[in-house]
Amino acid sequence: IITSNTSALPLTDLTRNAKHPERFFITHFFAPPQLIPLVEIIKLENYREDLLQEIVSFLKVCGKSPIVLKKEVPGFIANRIQMAILRECFWLYENDIATAEDIDTVMKDSLGFRYVFLGPLEGQDIAGLNTPYYVSQTLFPVISDTKEPPKFLKKMIDENKLGIRTNEGFYSYGPGEVDRKLKERDEHFLDVYLLKQKTKR
Repeated sequence: IITSNTSALPLTDLTRNAKHPERFFITHFFAPPQLIPLVEIIKLENYREDLLQEIVSFLKVCGKSPIVLKKEVPGFIANRIQMAILRECFWLYENDIATAEDIDTVMKDSLGFRYVFLGPLEGQDIAGLNTPYYVSQTLFPVISDTKEPPKFLKKMIDENKLGIRTNEGFYSYGPGEVDRKLKERDEHFLDVYLLKQKTKR
């Protein structure tokens, strides 16, 4: 078994000159990998089923939640969902609808809070599928569908505002704040991980 942790490179490209492409898979972990359960698995059309099952079994033994894509698609699943959310967040920020802090609060205290234990499609089943159908008629025409990265993001990059690696991005980070932020993040992730494990029993 040969796997890659890439989050974007197509498996078809990685195996272009491989003598045994059926042995190649992508196992895409998420940072921090010791805490985030999900692993996306991507396979080729001519994959070996026995090797795939070996990967899935091994990941489950490691306490992971492996999912297998039915077919390869750019960005896989999580990154496509994440970028769709980010596109709208960038639009709201760029058009001065809300501050970065307010946008983050909306995610952390509503959508993210809900999605920890209830996936978006499960949630629509509970709401009733007629609800998202009619809401989508109103919102799909007006939400962002831009095909280009936002100009303000390029400006921030040009100004060396890259986030925690330069101590400034959407937020500013003073001495010791980056380490505190990462420690706080990991502690929250661990709390959620342990709670999810408890609910599985």
